[in-house]
Amino acid sequence: MKQLKTAVIVIDMQADYIGEKSKNKYYPHTLIDKINDRIAAAVNHNESIIYVKKSRET
Repeated sequence: MKQLKTAVIVIDMQADYIGEKSKNKYYPHTLIDKINDRIAAAVNHNESIIYVKKSRET
């Protein structure tokens, strides 16, 4: 049986959740720490990490 591999998808929405112009402040002091902890766990378990970030518009 083929073993499935886990991947963590990280979507850069920092400005929407904790940025200066954010209308909603979702746990600004703990959110980034929790995300970084999950990324570190993925690295330790040899999981793939997929980063999605909006490119700058010129």
